[in-house]
Amino acid sequence: MSNYSVKKPITVLMGVLIIIVLGAYSLTKLPLTLFPDINLPFVVTMTTYPGENPETVEKEITDKIESSVATIGNFEEVESMSYENFAVSIITFADGTNMDSVVIEMRENLNNIVFEEGVGNTRILRISPDMLPVMTVTLFKTYDEELTDEEVLIRNTEWINQDVLNDLNSIEGVADVSISGAADVILQVRLDDEQLDNYGLTQNEVLSLIEEQNTGGLVGVALDEGEIRMLYLGNRPQTLDEIKNLSITYDGSSVIKLSDLAIEGGISFIDASEESYSKINGKQGIQISFQKQNDIGITDVTQNILAGLDQVIEENPGAEYMVLLDQGEYINTSISSVVQNIIVGGILAILILFVFLKDIKPTLIIGLAIPISVIATFMLMYFSNVTLNLVSMGGLALAIGMLVDNAVVVIENIYRMISEGKSKKEAAIKGAQQVAGAITASTLTTIAVFLPLVFVEGLISDVFMSMALTIAYSLGASLVIALSVVPSMSAKMLDDQKEVKEGKVIHKLKSWYESSVLFTIKHKALTISVVLLLLAGSFFLVYQKGFILLPESDEGSIDINIETQSLTSFQSKADLADLLTTELLDEIEDIDTIAVSIGSNNSGMAMMGGMFGSSSGINFTINLKDNRELSTIENESLMLDIIESFDYEQVENLTKQDILE
Repeated sequence: MSNYSVKKPITVLMGVLIIIVLGAYSLTKLPLTLFPDINLPFVVTMTTYPGENPETVEKEITDKIESSVATIGNFEEVESMSYENFAVSIITFADGTNMDSVVIEMRENLNNIVFEEGVGNTRILRISPDMLPVMTVTLFKTYDEELTDEEVLIRNTEWINQDVLNDLNSIEGVADVSISGAADVILQVRLDDEQLDNYGLTQNEVLSLIEEQNTGGLVGVALDEGEIRMLYLGNRPQTLDEIKNLSITYDGSSVIKLSDLAIEGGISFIDASEESYSKINGKQGIQISFQKQNDIGITDVTQNILAGLDQVIEENPGAEYMVLLDQGEYINTSISSVVQNIIVGGILAILILFVFLKDIKPTLIIGLAIPISVIATFMLMYFSNVTLNLVSMGGLALAIGMLVDNAVVVIENIYRMISEGKSKKEAAIKGAQQVAGAITASTLTTIAVFLPLVFVEGLISDVFMSMALTIAYSLGASLVIALSVVPSMSAKMLDDQKEVKEGKVIHKLKSWYESSVLFTIKHKALTISVVLLLLAGSFFLVYQKGFILLPESDEGSIDINIETQSLTSFQSKADLADLLTTELLDEIEDIDTIAVSIGSNNSGMAMMGGMFGSSSGINFTINLKDNRELSTIENESLMLDIIESFDYEQVENLTKQDILE
């Protein structure tokens, strides 16, 4: 390879340019994710049974589902929770199970179950990182007139459902948009009994007349002179004014409208969900969660969502939104940190080489080997469907220091041959050929360390395979470059008969190393004892430190849940949430936003409250500022201290004994 590379430098240059172009293109197409795609062996089923208590739900739903799923292959265990109105089951399967086949078989089994009348359809959800929303925001609108919290919530709910939701669902890359904390808006009509008597009407008759007029829709299609005509029936009222103007009866002289039969202010929209609370920084807001499509990167989706929200704000004066969760921002921050470390590591490697080589030309040759190897790695990652994530980028950062090893060995041997009197062209060919076997064996040995991952299945394989492939790709690329690009550039750039003078520092290091080697040879027993002692000490320290799958990170987000006694009134919990929000914002400067919710919400994930949080407690989601002075853990400790020392007597009908945790 080296002989061909030296004799055909233009071919080598073209090959490098092809790698750069393909690598740059691949880099723009590689999706950014926080972690690799993980195939978790879990499935969740959710089944509704409105109006039933937990005991009935367990008997009629939970027991039947548990018996059904236990017959599926690779089944390990099932954990179920029965609540009022619904049941949740979490089914665990063996690692490496084909979850697509499991879901199909489970659907067939569940369809064969005979449930009682009133039981809803069972939803099947695969637990995966994609289940979590890529972004959660609170969207609200402020109004000029004085309104109560309930009136603001009702108006915001109507505004989002009618004017905003369709636009958000149409954002590119968004698979689903769910709303929580919205009002359950219903129409309340309070009739005047005296007026009803005057016109000889009853409340049931008025209700029937309202329902008869609350119709509208397509009733048929007709052909009119060669053109298709759509036939619609009815004119369903859409606004409160249209409802007030509904015609109810005729008294012989004028049409009596619904507003004539109601008391003053008796026709209005109200919130039927009396025990629902959702505020951010003390303001009424509605939380909107976005889930992405499978074929698009998280960062691309979050950028599209932010652009869509900005357009909503621009088109609706008085509207605002606050970001509670943005996976894209966290991914960009994390990946940027890794990229920065890679760049700094590469620069340090080049500087150290220059200190030892004392010549800019060989340093430049080796310095170019690093970015070319990295770009080639991106190309190989793209063609093997490896995403840019913390694990794969961590593997690349780990390999950066090893990328120059092969090139350093080759360039040093070429240097040695030049100093022995060979021409730079001959030295480039012979020098690379002499060490080709050694560096190939060294590279393959390093890659072989990750070979056992090929035979591992399940979660470990999903997490670490991307790291193994990234390291293998980068080291393989560095080997090819060391045996092709380095000799080709050396033959053109290095000087003939280069005399290398040994510096004082290098001379002292060599002398110290020689003395150290002689000492270890003379004292073999001591050397082996020290090595074994260090090895045992390392194992002990690792064991003491413990093991976790992924390291903790300072994401700047804190979730706190306060559970209360079951008899605690909703109003007491709402008052407590308001007071704690105010105190936390006043006492801790690092807090950016505090989103608080109580009770169930309108999203599909609400039924999984038993898994992801409380459906009846007070749930705080606190985001910290980017330029915070204290870490997330330190701020969490301060918050818990404030909550622990809070004077619960401030809240009517609430004592500290009502707080469970």
